[in-house]
Amino acid sequence: MQALVYEEGRVRPRTVAAPAAAPGHTEIRVLRTGLCGTDIGAVRKGRPAVTDNTTMGHEIVGVRVSDGRRVVVNPLVSCGICSFCRSGVTNLCTALQIIGVHMDGGFAEYVSVPDNQVIEVPSECTDEQAGIAEPVATALHAWNRAGFGPGSRVGIVGAGAIGLCVLSVATEKGATNIGVTDVDPLKRDHALKNGATAVSASLEEEYDVVFECVGLEATRKDALNAVRSGGTLILVGLADATAAFDGRSIVTFERSVIGSFGYLHQDFVEALPITAKMSTDWVTLVPLQDGPGLLDGTATPPAGSAKVHLNFAPPSSGDALTLETRSTQ
Repeated sequence: MQALVYEEGRVRPRTVAAPAAAPGHTEIRVLRTGLCGTDIGAVRKGRPAVTDNTTMGHEIVGVRVSDGRRVVVNPLVSCGICSFCRSGVTNLCTALQIIGVHMDGGFAEYVSVPDNQVIEVPSECTDEQAGIAEPVATALHAWNRAGFGPGSRVGIVGAGAIGLCVLSVATEKGATNIGVTDVDPLKRDHALKNGATAVSASLEEEYDVVFECVGLEATRKDALNAVRSGGTLILVGLADATAAFDGRSIVTFERSVIGSFGYLHQDFVEALPITAKMSTDWVTLVPLQDGPGLLDGTATPPAGSAKVHLNFAPPSSGDALTLETRSTQ
């Protein structure tokens, strides 16, 4: 089968053997798999560190071979026995492994994953909607970490996939004033079409809760400045360890700063009904051969695209765009 395999810091297309059936595992014929910032960071920066000779890809939609049902995969595999797992916060597992990082993932025609990582897709979800279940689960977990409810004033920094998913979750949960910022006007347009009440290049009001979905020092600073006194900043975007904060304003304005990592399995389950209501006009489907270039930066997605899915479905299932490759000379 065809797969994208991580080898010595690069991702290469390879013909590999299909995964063998194993007890306690589910074999899935992949339909599409999303490209994530985590994947890009692994290839370009070596973070997270991918196990060599591993097939990457963790935002998986496919068909369970045993019964033909469509499924998605929770890629966070926890040990089940550490103190965090026993207390229900499995995303903080001390032995956490990620499908597509530490074990073979979904940039392939077939993948085999532990049975308890598989979640059936409701019939009302399209493949494209199911393909954003993972970032929606991330957004839902972040919302739950914030602890706000209907009527909240919400700011979102970054209108990439995570930011747009936070927007949809906030709308679903009854937020009444949602401001979204992004430097890309096309992504701001996506936010406006998908429920934002205001869009701009930077947040211009103060909010009860602000979700920082980029991870840069500058965007974290802007996000913190937009939190009202007594409000909350939720950090969702992964940042370099050197990203600094204005500790004085956190103290004097009693702003809370909360990190949010990944999701729980229940977040993933609850994300699917939300995805079924979402527009996916910001998702682009491309062929497998475009994957390496998108990961290493020698190709770029179409302008305004916030999420790219690699296509593994039969040709009759839909056309995929072919991207132009940038010269590396």
